[in-house]
Amino acid sequence: MRPRSIINSIRVAHLSESEYQVLAGYLRDSRPTGRRSYAPYIGTVFELDDTARSVSFQDECLLPVDPRGRPKLLLLVSNAHPESIKNGMFHTAESGVADLWNDLRAVALFSGDRVKLSSPASLRDWCLSVRYDGPFCIGLACYWIFPTFHPKHLRELFRPEVEPPGFRDTETRFQRLVRDWQPRAIISFNGDVFECVTGRSSRGYTGRLRDGTVEGDYRVESVTYRVFQTFPAAWRYDSDADRLRRESLRKIVEQLHLVGSGRPAAS
Repeated sequence: MRPRSIINSIRVAHLSESEYQVLAGYLRDSRPTGRRSYAPYIGTVFELDDTARSVSFQDECLLPVDPRGRPKLLLLVSNAHPESIKNGMFHTAESGVADLWNDLRAVALFSGDRVKLSSPASLRDWCLSVRYDGPFCIGLACYWIFPTFHPKHLRELFRPEVEPPGFRDTETRFQRLVRDWQPRAIISFNGDVFECVTGRSSRGYTGRLRDGTVEGDYRVESVTYRVFQTFPAAWRYDSDADRLRRESLRKIVEQLHLVGSGRPAAS
């Protein structure tokens, strides 16, 4: 197995006998009840080694090296989607252009025509080179490292630890990412991730987002970063879901513009 693209990396986790049996059975099940099968992604996104009791898998992270003079904005998702890994680009699991990119365009955080945005390779290069119009340089990262169709599958696979053995230093890994990339702010698209990062409850956050912003702080060494929670990228649990997602992002952008440009505040 090779990395699907420049933003993907291969990781290898070694498991106990019982852990491996659970994981291997889960991934190989071609006709599971109540969820999609991971079996078609074995060989591209996952590889199982029965002798070594190990799983190789791919993660994804897109952090432009040259921000082109713009302040950086980190979009933080729970974990990668197998189809996005297979395609080699975040949020390309849907046909056409994924909701996230249309939402970012609607609030003037991003630009690009449909042809460019519907091609994973073109979209990836567009983001890495920061060639889109907008006030920020956008980075994308996952809080948890193992790809699944839904974050709840992480607990089904790895129980409370959420991560596979050898990759349970989640907080240390995320601190390093933020310290090295130094975003102006972070936008979380998952309530559980918001709680892990800020220590603040996200309970009922989709209701609170209708009235204003949901915000917390994340401190790395002497720097405090603003963290905003928004609706999940493909959230559709309302007849007016598109407007609600975009209005939430607009409110966040307004808050970011209020503080002007520059690095996060040291304290």
